[in-house]
Amino acid sequence: VSDFILRGDKLWVSCPQSGLLVYSLTSGQITMHPPGIQGLASIRVLAKDAEENIWAGSKYGLLRTPGDNIEFLENPVQSGNSNILAVTVDGQQNLWYSNGEGLYKKKLYTTESKKIEKPLALTPYNNYTVISLYTDIEGFVWAGLYGEGALRINARTGKITYFNKELRNGNILNISGSGQTVWLATLGGCSKITFQGEQYSIRNYSSTDGLVSDFNYQVYPDGPRVWFASDGKGLGMMDDKGFHRYDKGLPSRVIYGVVKDGKGQLWVNVQDNGLYKFDGERFHPADSSMQLHDNDIQILTTDKSGNLLVMHREGLDVIDVGNNKVRFLSEDVGLRNKIASLNAVGNDHDGNVFIGTSGGIIKYAGETDFLK
Repeated sequence: VSDFILRGDKLWVSCPQSGLLVYSLTSGQITMHPPGIQGLASIRVLAKDAEENIWAGSKYGLLRTPGDNIEFLENPVQSGNSNILAVTVDGQQNLWYSNGEGLYKKKLYTTESKKIEKPLALTPYNNYTVISLYTDIEGFVWAGLYGEGALRINARTGKITYFNKELRNGNILNISGSGQTVWLATLGGCSKITFQGEQYSIRNYSSTDGLVSDFNYQVYPDGPRVWFASDGKGLGMMDDKGFHRYDKGLPSRVIYGVVKDGKGQLWVNVQDNGLYKFDGERFHPADSSMQLHDNDIQILTTDKSGNLLVMHREGLDVIDVGNNKVRFLSEDVGLRNKIASLNAVGNDHDGNVFIGTSGGIIKYAGETDFLK
C-alpha cells in the first residue's frame, strides 16, 4: 500500500503492484481495479479535490477518476473477447452480457465468487449469437438472437422458452418492455409479447399494419403510447387511435433510440446529428448550451437522477437537462478506445447503468450530486 484516502463511506487504497482498491465501509464490498484499467500501474499517491474526484499519481503520469461513479469490467470473458454486444441485470443482481462467442452471467456486488457462467451451454441455443438483452418485471431474462428469434430465460431455474416462427422476424435488434409486456424491435417489424408467468400471447406489427417502418432500432413504451425508432422513416408512435409518424424538423429520418428525461421530455438519437427534442409535433435540436462532444451517438439513456447519458466515440456526456449543464467523461477517466455497441445498456435495482463496449463493460453509478 502506497497511499489511501476516504471519500464518503469508501476507502480508496493504492497498491503499486495490484492497482486501485475501493472498499465500502458500510457493506464490506471490495472493488478491485487492476493496473491495466485506466493505466493504474504503479500508483504512488492519491488526492481528492473539491468535486470529489480522485486523483492518482504514478510513475507514468497523472489520472483523474470521478470517484466511484465509473467502474470497468474490461475482461468479462475468459477468452479475452471483450467486445460486448448486449447487457442486462436480472432480479438477483446477476449481470448478463454477450459477445460473438456466447451469453455470459456473473454475480454482481460480491467477493465470494467471481465465477462466470454460460447459461446457454449444454442447450440447443449455445451457438446462437445474442445481440440484445432485457429483464422483464418478473425477473425473466430475454435474449434476442441474430436471425434465430428470441429466448425467455428463467434466471432462477435456467428454463428456456424459445420464440421464432411466432415472430415477425428473427433478427432481434433490441428488447424493451413495460409491466407484463415486452417489445421486440426487428429487421422485419415489431413483436409485442404479453405474458403472465409462463402464459403469453404474441401480436406482430409490420408496415402493412401501419407501422412506420419494418426496420426498427428500438421500441420505447411510454404509458398508453409506444414509440418506434425507425431506419429512414423518422419517429413512429402507436396509441389507441392507431399509428402516427413524425419527422418534422429532423435532419435525418434515421432514429437510433428514444428516451424520456427526468422532466418528461422526449429525446431522440438522430443518425450523425446528435440529440433532438420532440415537442409533440416537431423536433428541435438540443440547446446550444448542451453541446455534445460527438454527434454520432451509440447510447442514449438516463441515470437515476433523470440526467441524459449520451455515449459516443469521444466518451460519455452526462447532461443535466434542468440546468442545461454537461459533464464530459473521456480519456481522463479511462474511456479511451471503448466504442459502445448500439443501445447495449441495462440497469440494476439501484439505478446503476451498465454499458457494453468494444473494451468490456462500463458501470456508471450517477450519484445525485455528480453534476454539481
